[in-house]
Amino acid sequence: METTTELFYTATLENASGLPAAQREQAEKRYCKALEKALGDSAKVARACRAWQTAADSEEASIDRETATLATLWLKAADLARQAGMRELGEDSGAYFDLRLH
Repeated sequence: METTTELFYTATLENASGLPAAQREQAEKRYCKALEKALGDSAKVARACRAWQTAADSEEASIDRETATLATLWLKAADLARQAGMRELGEDSGAYFDLRLH
């Protein structure tokens, strides 16, 4: 039996020139795994990211409680995921993760 998981986002490591492809892919996997560990499946990661985007683009008074809560969760999860993804890459070279929602 084959199962298919729909991906609601993709993450790429940017500004990491000179990094071998295998090492880049492992960093991206660690980043995604940490996001999903903190937030849930791919759909929940996308939902939290959208909430953060909405909160960032809105007046504080116009943000509902659920969006504010999800946005706060996103910030914490994204920081933990960044740390996990960058682990084993050495010094901070200005590299960052770009998350694209589908």
